[in-house]
Amino acid sequence: MPMKEIVDANPVLRKRLYAAYASVGTVLGAIEVAFLALPDESTPLWLRVAIAVYLFVGGAFGFGARTKVDAQPVDVTSATEVVFEPGTGRHRAEPGV
Repeated sequence: MPMKEIVDANPVLRKRLYAAYASVGTVLGAIEVAFLALPDESTPLWLRVAIAVYLFVGGAFGFGARTKVDAQPVDVTSATEVVFEPGTGRHRAEPGV
């Protein structure tokens, strides 16, 4: 099963990946601020590289997240059943019969 299908079909995994990405960004940002606060200290090369890679990967995360926000509100008053679409991570309301 391709990684895209695993991630798309698993909202909990997506939530954890996004939380981990945000946590890494917070840590990198805090380290950068700490170095900037020191007098006459320059940012270490490893930190500059890590931030550059983090920002590059952020584009992929952003595009991935964007594909998950196309959902429209569902009128649940006329729906009797919510159907989960396997492999897509999406669901839809089926109208009552």
